[in-house]
Amino acid sequence: MPIKTEHIVIKPIFNQAEPMIWENFADIEMSARAEYGHMFLGGADANLWHTHHEDWEQLEGNISFGAFQGEEMVGFIKGFLVDKGEYKLDSLFVKPEFKHQGVGKRLLFAFEDAVSLVGSYIQGIAYDGARGFYKKYKYTVIGGKNDNPRFDKKLPKPNQGIIPVFGKWKSSDFRAKLNKLPVDSKILRKSQHQPLYVYVNEQQEIDVVGLRTKEGEDLVWVNPNIPQEYKNCREESMRSRLKHCR
Repeated sequence: MPIKTEHIVIKPIFNQAEPMIWENFADIEMSARAEYGHMFLGGADANLWHTHHEDWEQLEGNISFGAFQGEEMVGFIKGFLVDKGEYKLDSLFVKPEFKHQGVGKRLLFAFEDAVSLVGSYIQGIAYDGARGFYKKYKYTVIGGKNDNPRFDKKLPKPNQGIIPVFGKWKSSDFRAKLNKLPVDSKILRKSQHQPLYVYVNEQQEIDVVGLRTKEGEDLVWVNPNIPQEYKNCREESMRSRLKHCR
C-alpha cells in the first residue's frame, strides 16, 4: 500500500557534504533502479557513490533538492550547468513506496524554478520507464522503445516567490541581478554552499536576498525602492524561510 505523502517537504540541499546526504542519494537510487530492473553488478554500488561525489563542489551551478518525511530522505533531484544557460538534470529518484504520489513532480518543479533564475534550458537522460513522466511535464523526449531517452525543455522566466540560489551562481553572473539591493558582495563570495534565497517579484526582478552565514547569522537585504507594504511582508517571509532551512 502506498505511503501517505502529505507531510513530505521539498528542501534545497545547499551543502552535499552534510552527513548522510550521499549515502541517502545512493540508497534511493539503488532502490529505484532495482524496481526498473536495473540491478547492479558487483562493485557498481561503489561506482555510484563516486559519481560526482568527489567533484560536486567544482560543478558549476550545482543544484540539489531532497524530499523529506521528517528527517528521512525519500527522494532527490540533482543537476549542474553544462553550458551557458543550459543545465543537466543528472538524477531524479524516489523510493518505490513513495512513487505515484506527486513527490517526483514536486522535486522537478523545484529544480525548474531554481534553474530558471539564470538559465533557460534543461536536458538529461532518463530510464525508459520515466518517458511518460517527462512528457507529462512538457519535456521533449527522444529515443526508441527500450532505450534510455534524452529529454529537454526550454523554461519560462522565474515564478514569483522565494527561490533558492546554489553554488557558483553567487559569482558575477548572479550579482549582476542584485544591482538595486545593498548586498555585501564580499559576504556572498564567501558563502559557497550556505543557504541563500532570493524573492522574485512579478516583473522577475529580485526584491529581497536572504543568506545564512557559516556562523549561523541570518542576513537579509531588501530593495529600498519597493513599496513599504511589501518590504515588511517580504522580509518577514525571507527570515522565516531562513529559519527553517537545512
